[in-house]
Amino acid sequence: NRFVQLYEEIGVGKVVSKTVKAGKDFNKYKKVNLRPEKVSSVAGQKIKLSEMSNYLVRLGFGVELKEGVLEVSVPSRRIDIINEIDLVEEVLRLKGFSDINSTIPVLDDIGIIPENVRSRRRIKEIMRACGACEAVNYAFYGLDDIRALGLEKDHSVEDSILIDNPLSSRQSVMRTTLLPGLVNSLKYNLNRQVKGLFLSEFGTVFIKDSQNTLPIEYEMIGLVAAGIKGDASWYDKNDKEYEFFDLKGVIEELFDRLKIDVVFRKSKKEFLHPGRTADIYVEDQFIGYLGEIHPDIVDRLGLESEQRIIYAELNHNVIQEFDKDNLYQEISQFPIVERDIAIVVDLDVNSGDLVNTIEEYAGDFLNEVKLFDLYEGKQVANGKKSCAFQMKFSKLTGTLKNNEVNKFIDNIIKGLKEVHGAQLR
Repeated sequence: NRFVQLYEEIGVGKVVSKTVKAGKDFNKYKKVNLRPEKVSSVAGQKIKLSEMSNYLVRLGFGVELKEGVLEVSVPSRRIDIINEIDLVEEVLRLKGFSDINSTIPVLDDIGIIPENVRSRRRIKEIMRACGACEAVNYAFYGLDDIRALGLEKDHSVEDSILIDNPLSSRQSVMRTTLLPGLVNSLKYNLNRQVKGLFLSEFGTVFIKDSQNTLPIEYEMIGLVAAGIKGDASWYDKNDKEYEFFDLKGVIEELFDRLKIDVVFRKSKKEFLHPGRTADIYVEDQFIGYLGEIHPDIVDRLGLESEQRIIYAELNHNVIQEFDKDNLYQEISQFPIVERDIAIVVDLDVNSGDLVNTIEEYAGDFLNEVKLFDLYEGKQVANGKKSCAFQMKFSKLTGTLKNNEVNKFIDNIIKGLKEVHGAQLR
């Protein structure tokens, strides 16, 4: 109307009709609902309803309370106001962000650590307690590493995934074992005057899957030890090197802490010493292996001094299937009965198998059994060895009598004779 008035006043034209509108009428206001409790929730403190209304009215909004909810009429000029949260921002802006106290959000749900992460942390803690330093290596190695360690049979190139554009020839194959990476880390340190080293590593291996384009991935635990266990001291002048039973003891400690019963069985791998290697099983399921690297392979690794290298590799995916929470039981108030037996068996009989047989035939009151003596010599026949075991029996409800324990011992001797051909010494 003002434009038309000025148009006529300067004499450039004359109005000949009233205003004509095109298109549909638009709403000068749009309705947006605002819940008072939403404002207080976002602010983290209670804000009065009257205070909210006052701020919105001052902004030119229409406010009407309906069933506990503010129905706000937003002018069309405020195109930025679309949802409820936009009105919350306006209220808090006028109140002043500096007047809003800092609060800790209240969460209904508590975060849970994934099972694989929990298990990994627990095992790493046990490895540190056993004296291992954690290593982190690349997920690939070179074909020369495979050949140097004599792994062509168990980790052939055909079963490996080759990298199309490797950074170097020494990083051209996705690893199927942690052994090359850990041995290279060991070699690097030993050749730089580190007298002894015990390393552990969690890492993923990649196995080619003929059925799918993507490989099968397993998370493995690698352990390697070589050199001197500790410096000579005033009470022990002799340096002691890592040997097979040191790493075997670490593995036994690991599974003892995890409450998993493992069995060591004889094994044969071309890259391991034939008399110092074992496969590890849990309930007849293969879980890993342990052994001393074959001396011929150690000789060509390029170590500056002669070393005995002990290596173990465990499948963490399988371990998780058997990992369980620690369960505790009452300690018996009654005395423990100890008995020892010595038996003669063939040299090729595994002491671990003898322990399993004792546990199977001993009954429910056997608490512990351990090998405390092993003898090979003139006092036993050729091709034979003597094994002595200590056994501890007890029960929660009363004292075991001699005749009860004698029955257990008789049953154990019978089982050892039937299964292993053992003779009481």
